[in-house]
Amino acid sequence: MRASVLEIGDELTAQSMHGLKKQVRCLVASGHLRPIVDLSQVSVIDYGGLAALLAALRIVREAGGSLSLIGGNCTVDTLLALSALDRVFKVYLSRQAALSNSGLLAA
Repeated sequence: MRASVLEIGDELTAQSMHGLKKQVRCLVASGHLRPIVDLSQVSVIDYGGLAALLAALRIVREAGGSLSLIGGNCTVDTLLALSALDRVFKVYLSRQAALSNSGLLAA
């Protein structure tokens, strides 16, 4: 199985949440059931962004898959911890850690 890493730019907000959900739906439809969302470059994340992550998780789980995150920056890691989403998602500190712990090859 190949990994699908979705790289998020510097913002994950209510305005960008629909794009993430659409990307995840397309991946799931094409059989990629273990996507990894790379949040390492995100400097702005709001509740809409958190809602998008939860919606993406629901989409993947309904298809029988799992969703992981790459954190590794203070903004994202702090918000995930404060919202207790670090207990909901498997969060890795780097792309290499996410890929090797998932036992997947990069796409």
